[in-house]
Amino acid sequence: MAWHNEPGGSSYRAIFKSSAILGSARAINMLIGMIRTKVMALLIGPVGMGIFGMYDSIIVTAGTVTGMGVGRSGVREVALTSGNGDKESTAKMATSLKRIALLLGIVGMVIMVCLSSLISRITFGNTKHSFAVMLLSSTLIGFTVGGAYIAIMQGVGRVSDLAKFNISSSALGSAAAIALFVVLGHKGVLPAIISIYAAFLAVAIWFGRKIDLPRAKPSWTESLNMSPRLLKLGLALMNAAVIASVVAYTTRVLIGRNLGIEAVGIYICGFSLSGKFVNFIIEAIWKDFYPRASSVANDHSTLNRLVNEQIEISLLLAVPGLFATIILAPWLVRLFYSKSFEGAVLLIRWFTLGCLGGVISRPIQIIQIAKGRSLIFFFTETLCSTFHVLMIVILIRAWSLPGAAIAYVLHNFVQIFVSMVVAKRLTGFSWSLETARMIGVFALLSVFGVVVAMVVGVWKITIIGTLGTIVLALYCLRQLTGRLGPDHRLSIFASNQPIIGRLFVNH
Repeated sequence: MAWHNEPGGSSYRAIFKSSAILGSARAINMLIGMIRTKVMALLIGPVGMGIFGMYDSIIVTAGTVTGMGVGRSGVREVALTSGNGDKESTAKMATSLKRIALLLGIVGMVIMVCLSSLISRITFGNTKHSFAVMLLSSTLIGFTVGGAYIAIMQGVGRVSDLAKFNISSSALGSAAAIALFVVLGHKGVLPAIISIYAAFLAVAIWFGRKIDLPRAKPSWTESLNMSPRLLKLGLALMNAAVIASVVAYTTRVLIGRNLGIEAVGIYICGFSLSGKFVNFIIEAIWKDFYPRASSVANDHSTLNRLVNEQIEISLLLAVPGLFATIILAPWLVRLFYSKSFEGAVLLIRWFTLGCLGGVISRPIQIIQIAKGRSLIFFFTETLCSTFHVLMIVILIRAWSLPGAAIAYVLHNFVQIFVSMVVAKRLTGFSWSLETARMIGVFALLSVFGVVVAMVVGVWKITIIGTLGTIVLALYCLRQLTGRLGPDHRLSIFASNQPIIGRLFVNH
């Protein structure tokens, strides 16, 4: 499947379609995740959630290092060959990508077993979890090989299959995890995590085999010869992902050692809930926009236009949910977790501001990756993440748990500045007047919402904020339908609604 980027802004529809498909899958995953999280909160509490989070951080960090970024760099390579219509080369790249991922997974598993005692001591301050770390090493093959299958789906533009994969793997993994928690309680944490990653691999293989590519069996020598292409950009992407994982890992370790494991559970609660209404946007950027941008990387005017359009659509879809998260944070904690997690409310509001910055910065960052500028991406990510770690260390000491959330906000807005500077040099990128105006308005509204939510009582902010969120959602819907055109199904649906329909007619 070749990527098609139509001129003049009609790609708004393509961006919206992919975001809607992946967003629908994310909404279903949210429901599945809510059930799993609620069961975990009731059966294992903050301490169990903290241990679960620490184990998961180990896997993500180790898996990210093990994968060496070949999954995401593979998206670009597959997208380039697929965009040229060369199915034979695409098939060879896909086979090589899976082989290299398998080798990396095996090597990573062996190394993790050998370092299990050290990992346990660094994470928990003792070696009591060494055997658990050994067992967790088995997840690395699922992490790398499953990631390769997903990269292939992304590269050939199988957005619908990606959405189905997300739902299926989440449902299967959650069902297994819930069953284990019900039967084993706290003792089910380790097998639950392993079952989640096993489901991830099994479902990825199932959907990966449905891709229509010719049979290609390059020799192992040919596959290994392709590895430099994957590793060049992959190592830069790995650096960014490793640092992000290390930041998450370091934050949890600092919180655990200074404030206790229970505080780690509260931190995880706050971070998780803040992204409930924005993760589908970030997912769409990586899974659809990244390969789309890679296919036009040498056409700077088209690439810059696509970035601006992606930011606009992303903001219009995300901001109502982000604003609702700020306003309804106390109720979200009770719904998704329990009253024992109420300390996460303030964290959620700060994290949500950081999520807004992430929605703005991600499409701009994609320019560096789409252009294959691995060294630049390496340095910019290292710079921003080093700043993030520094802020975490300083602000946790200054303001305890909320300091970690404030550090996240500062990191994301520094990321915007750095990405803009680099993009300007690479492609001459700048925000369009409309994009800049939208960013300014939504940023001010979000900051205002956080300040008001901090000083107004829960019931007052719930009532006033809900009304404000409804008005904001209608505004975003009007802006969105204006970009999609009057003949789009969403525009027709909106204009046919009683009372509010006139807002969407002839604009």
